[in-house]
Amino acid sequence: METYPIEENPYEALTADLTQRCNMKCSFCYDADQTRPDLSLEYFAEVCRRVKTPTDKKLLWKFLGGEPTLHPQLFDMIEVAHACGHRVFFSSNGMTLKLGSSIVDRLKSLPYSVDCGVTMDGGVGHDDIYQEINGQRCAVKKMAALEALLWTGKPIYVSAIIVRGVNECVVGELLTLAKTHHRIAYVHFRPTAQVGRYLDVKPYSMSELREMVRPFFTEEEMRPQSKFEIWCPSGDPDCCVRFMPRPGLQVSLVEFMTPRAALCPKRGKLIDGFRVAPFFEDAMRSAIEHKIEREQWTSPS
Repeated sequence: METYPIEENPYEALTADLTQRCNMKCSFCYDADQTRPDLSLEYFAEVCRRVKTPTDKKLLWKFLGGEPTLHPQLFDMIEVAHACGHRVFFSSNGMTLKLGSSIVDRLKSLPYSVDCGVTMDGGVGHDDIYQEINGQRCAVKKMAALEALLWTGKPIYVSAIIVRGVNECVVGELLTLAKTHHRIAYVHFRPTAQVGRYLDVKPYSMSELREMVRPFFTEEEMRPQSKFEIWCPSGDPDCCVRFMPRPGLQVSLVEFMTPRAALCPKRGKLIDGFRVAPFFEDAMRSAIEHKIEREQWTSPS
């Protein structure tokens, strides 16, 4: 895997795993190792001071995990990144987010924009799907998390990992949510990879995902364009598709953990030693190293 010192970072967006700890056990997880220590604030601050951006655009930090809201210094990380002139996005499973929670209150109080998202693999109310994919019946908590994020007034992201034969119904549900709540600025779908419980499940191709969303939009609305995410105007149209059906809403379909996706020139990942690496290539390596197998992801009784 080719890596670069952060002073020579070639990526417009960088992912940082704030913590490996998680409060869910999703069947598609590609990193079963929850023993690594949390990312330290001191280390991240030094990264932000030294990291370079390949263009005149602000660097986009994507805080993932594990579950990033479990990191006790999440908002210190956000503040450090913002102070260094970077943009910040974090994606949560929503289990810690609800009205009145300290995380939601602090997010609302931020005087600047931070993009935040909630994963909704079971859509609006399919507890059976959440049980199958995320290991628990959590539809009520997911909707409470979405309500809380909407209350903050920040740009909201909703996403789902689409598993063949399991949760295709959530595509229309999330697109309908975006039409109902104009604060939702970004809807993201990607197919599951052949990891975890889905080693033998064929992932959806990009052409299949496009056909899945096509009934909800006109051809003009699906014209490729991007505002909220990294943009590949000359990239492979079968690797990622981004379009804006209305001002303020972007829909993204993204291939995941394939050899082609591993070559993505736009998105990298912070790794140990003040270095960055291709995001998808690192994810594929992690899945292989930890040898995630079916028996690790049996649903709780």
